[in-house]
This record gives sequence, C-alpha cells and structure tokens, in this order.
Amino acid sequence: MTKKTDTPADSTDLLTIDPPEEAPAVPPPKKATRHVLSERFADPDLVDRIFDYVVALIPELNSAEIEPTKAAIRKEFGGVEQYVRSESVDRRKREMEREVRRMFDGRNATQIARVLNISRATVYRCLKQPGPPDEP
Repeated sequence: MTKKTDTPADSTDLLTIDPPEEAPAVPPPKKATRHVLSERFADPDLVDRIFDYVVALIPELNSAEIEPTKAAIRKEFGGVEQYVRSESVDRRKREMEREVRRMFDGRNATQIARVLNISRATVYRCLKQPGPPDEP
C-alpha cells in the first residue's frame, strides 16, 4: 500500500497553473447604447416584443410616437418583475369550470372528476366559486 504525503515535494497530484496572460494596456471603450446591447443579447426585451406585435397589427401607428412611449414604459416599469398571465390557461380554466357546472346534478362530483380528469376537490372548488352567468 502506498501512502500519500501532504508535502508538495512528495506529492504527485499537484496541478500546474499557467501564469495569467498579459492584459491589454488600454481597455476598449465601453459603449452603453441600446443597439450594442441588443446585438450582444439575442432576445429583445419585452417592451420591444410587445410593440412589434402592436405595429404588426396596426401599421398606421406613427413611428415617431413609438420610441417615446417605449421609453416612458421602461421608465415606469424598469427593473420590476411583471407576471403576464397566459390567456390560454385562463380560458381552459373557465371552460373547465363551465363544464363542471353544466354536468353537476348535486350528487355526481366523483363521476365529473373522473370524466374531466380532475380531483373531486377541484370539482367542489369550481362549484363554490362564483362563475359567469350561464350561456344559452
């Protein structure tokens, strides 16, 4: 059995570290423009993406008013995390609640839960929540 010692002279497991490369004498100038940042990061921010959709839907918008509006939105909400709910999730939830209300006869919560693949607690939660008026 071989015994390893903790002294550097006897150790064969030492790593060699290369000396650091020389740093350039003058660092390159920093450019803090939005265009440089957008080139560096592939994804545009949420404000740009929203306005891309808006301009695609309403092409007659005055482009001179878009940039100040974007700046105002960034000033108001900059640095704040915002949660944007998915409409499809809300729509599915509303449809499920509507279906539960339509199917419920007062005694069949377990059967509804099996058919819709949800729990009985969810069935009762849907029934307990006030819903929109029944549609014809």
